[in-house]
Amino acid sequence: MQVRRHAGWNARSTYYLARTLSNQLKNGDDYRELKPVIGIHLVDFDLFDVPDQALWCFELRDRTQPHIVLTGELQLNVIELRKADRLLPQHAGKLAAWVAWFEHWQEESIMSAITHRPVQQAMEQLKGLSADDEMCRLAFVRERALHDEVSFTNAAREEGRALGLEQ
Repeated sequence: MQVRRHAGWNARSTYYLARTLSNQLKNGDDYRELKPVIGIHLVDFDLFDVPDQALWCFELRDRTQPHIVLTGELQLNVIELRKADRLLPQHAGKLAAWVAWFEHWQEESIMSAITHRPVQQAMEQLKGLSADDEMCRLAFVRERALHDEVSFTNAAREEGRALGLEQ
């Protein structure tokens, strides 16, 4: 899950996917022992400026004949949650239920309408964790760190702009 986009996100995602594949083999292993590596990235921002698409699947394909796949060992799936939330109707099934979970887990009115059992189980698990004082403290610390990071970044930008104007 990626909350904020940063300049190296695409390269980092590709790197970790490829690294996971390459770490499967030891010296002398047969390449046929490789298992497919499928990345699923949930992003809470618009990765691409395509308003009517929120689900992306990247594979190794030929540029001129995309129906020809070189290998199935690497696949990167990206779900742009903000777009998926409005593009997937509530009745669209399991994926729509999970998108609703990630986008609206704190909104009881939306969550109570979800009937997909694994999402209901995730909600029950979250409620159990929320009752744990230490987990609540850790969640607060994480939230505070996210706010601090945004504040520090914005302050640095403002300082940079002021310095640029001064020069």
